[in-house]
Amino acid sequence: MAPLLGTVLVTGGGGFLGSHIVDALAADPECAQVVATYRQERPGQHTNPLTTYHVCDVTDRDQIVALLEDVNPDIIVHTIMPGAFAPPEAQYHVNYVSTKQLLLVARDHPTVRALVYVSSAEAVGLASGLNTKPETEEDSVLCTLETGSNPYARTKGAADALVLASNSPERPSKADFKGHLLTTVIRFPGIYGPRDSMISERFYSMANTLGTRIQLGPNKAWHSWVYIESAVYGVVLATKALLEGQHKDGHLTVDGEAFFITDEKPIKFWDFASRFWKAAGDRAWTGETRPKVVIIPLWFLWFNLMLMAWAYNIFTLGYKEPGFIWRNFEYMRKGCWYSSDKANKRLGYSPVCDTDEGISRTVQWYQRNWSPNHKKSYHPASLTKTSFDIIIIGGGPVANFAEARLAKAGLSVAVVQHELYGGECHFFGCIPSKALLRPIEAFEAARAIDGAREAIGNNKLNVAAVFARRDKIVDVWDDRNWISISNGASGATLVRGFGRIAGVKTVSIQPHGETQKYNIDANVAVIVATGSTHNLPAIPGIESLEKGTELWINRDAVAANSVPENLIILGAGAVGSEMATFYAAIGSKVTLISSTAEILPKVEHEAAKIVRNSLEACGVSVRLSSRVSKIEKQAANSFIVVLSNGETIPGSVLLNATGRRPRTFDFGLDSIGLVGEGQPLKTNASLAVAISPDTQPWLYAIGDVNGLGPTTHMGIYQARIASNAILTFLQNTKPSLNISNPVGINVTEAKDFTNTFPQVVFTEPNIAAVGHTLASAEFAGLKVRAVDSDFNIPGAWLYGDAQPGWARWVIEEKTDRLVELKQSKFG
Repeated sequence: MAPLLGTVLVTGGGGFLGSHIVDALAADPECAQVVATYRQERPGQHTNPLTTYHVCDVTDRDQIVALLEDVNPDIIVHTIMPGAFAPPEAQYHVNYVSTKQLLLVARDHPTVRALVYVSSAEAVGLASGLNTKPETEEDSVLCTLETGSNPYARTKGAADALVLASNSPERPSKADFKGHLLTTVIRFPGIYGPRDSMISERFYSMANTLGTRIQLGPNKAWHSWVYIESAVYGVVLATKALLEGQHKDGHLTVDGEAFFITDEKPIKFWDFASRFWKAAGDRAWTGETRPKVVIIPLWFLWFNLMLMAWAYNIFTLGYKEPGFIWRNFEYMRKGCWYSSDKANKRLGYSPVCDTDEGISRTVQWYQRNWSPNHKKSYHPASLTKTSFDIIIIGGGPVANFAEARLAKAGLSVAVVQHELYGGECHFFGCIPSKALLRPIEAFEAARAIDGAREAIGNNKLNVAAVFARRDKIVDVWDDRNWISISNGASGATLVRGFGRIAGVKTVSIQPHGETQKYNIDANVAVIVATGSTHNLPAIPGIESLEKGTELWINRDAVAANSVPENLIILGAGAVGSEMATFYAAIGSKVTLISSTAEILPKVEHEAAKIVRNSLEACGVSVRLSSRVSKIEKQAANSFIVVLSNGETIPGSVLLNATGRRPRTFDFGLDSIGLVGEGQPLKTNASLAVAISPDTQPWLYAIGDVNGLGPTTHMGIYQARIASNAILTFLQNTKPSLNISNPVGINVTEAKDFTNTFPQVVFTEPNIAAVGHTLASAEFAGLKVRAVDSDFNIPGAWLYGDAQPGWARWVIEEKTDRLVELKQSKFG
């Protein structure tokens, strides 16, 4: 059977709502093909790889005719709009004229069966104007070109009426649909969500500013809102119901009808804003208490708007209408409250999530993807030059160190980073995880001491305050401060986008959400500092868990703002053990699953055993030498993990902590003759990547990407080695560059450091180690002896009662050289 929707044409497919609709349709098996239009390709525009895009001005009838003849769509989803604050002329041509022309052309086209018009709730006027109950489609009065509070409302209302009037429900007797067109209208209130620049980005950027302490008016009117995923769900349901409805007896009609799509429960404007700011980590919030605000009376606002309107009229000679002034005022004063009952009954619609959850998802997306200059100052299209001495791919602390050192020596440096500048460590690794663990450590340390213990009594940690402290430390996942501190000090050029090797000393940059790529070249060297990413084990059923809510990676675990009921952690290395420590302490029922005979397999067995005993004493269930055979999802946030021995463990969230792999996949290594994408980049002692024996080193790999000592501090050490190798080479071969080497050492004979780096695991107790374990030393062929000691001594008693501690020194017999120190101790 052919897909129900066939080929779908989405106008305005590059916009906020249109791009989300394109993504949903492209993933829908009932849609054979998606074609989208935008007026012009622009930097930062989101595109879907499964969709064909056409540049088309839908106000030009000839372009519309040519497009339909080329695409032959079965259904059109018309989303294009100029924006609520565009000039009146643009509103008229895009909202009204383009819709009228599209209807006429679509009706005369033989393949087009239906058109869904994405409208706005502003197209209707509130019948009562009292805002005491939700407005229904039947109660609403459409705005016309002559009536309505602003150009946007007037042109949207007029287009809305055209679409409904163009519906022809009679079904043609043959496959030729010429002269027949089914239509429906979807009306949205304020839409918010990822990639939204109107509501979400503005509210998010206002967090921790004076703007969150000011309120315009008394905040009495109710407003409807809709989360972007719910909005898209409503459009897809209407599109399918439009075609299905004509084939089902007794089916409530969809064609010729309009539907409001909302989050269902209204929220007052300033309450919505406050929830957004709280979720975004506004520092004025303490617990559930809303910060005090300064309320500006509406009469004062009205008076000033009158003056602004008068001035606007004078200086534009009356040719331009200041619609935005009154639109904002009326919107806040009257509110907009709409019922989605009709959509519930006829479309089977219900919101994907409630407003609080929608706000939470939106904020999390902005925390991870947004920077105030992401698509402006740091877009590769804005570069004034495309050649630099050094190009660094990656923007974490390892890259930051190399950037600073090389720029200080006088070289021009470009840093290519596709995520938050500051990287995994600052935003999703070391810093947020230790910010979460520190309150646990301080609380437990106090409870271990007489005097402090009595003062604490039965009090528990304030979990909300723990999360708020973490948010403050990571700047609520906003990299502006880190850019100012690190990149601002180095003077290097920051470029946003995904960097790939595109040839010898050439890097291709693809901005987020774009298909276009930009090339830049290095005169001296390219440094790869892309870090690592999580491994997802091939477990049957794991794909059924929703990423970010039911299936966590380390990023989700350290960025969460709630306590999972049943947390199952797969993998008992440093990440798994640290997160088990934290979540058990704040109330989760935690199960830690290890495939090895003891947790923390890279540390000494005795130290790991002490940590495991501590975890079990805190209520963590530990499964050793265990493997997961499958996962069975029961319902939302409810699943069963089945172990290979048949044991079943119920869970609400699964944290995947099974290890990491270098970020070398989809990296263009084949362009320079290298293989092994997804594998560590092999380097020499100077961290140069061997490309061919007769090639002068120009590619360097530092940090997790080379697999040598995967910790931030070791990556920084490697950054120093690689930077000095580059500077030493330039001093010796290109003295005319007048390079200033900050250290002045030749690192071509850098010693092997892979078995000597220090590390700490922040469990209770902490584990600190440097060098070999006894087992790894013996495996390496060294003749060693171990000296063990516990810490049950008077000095340790000062820290707390009965605190276990243990240490091991591994010493080489022949030289009495210390090859390992391992310590496990509270404090």
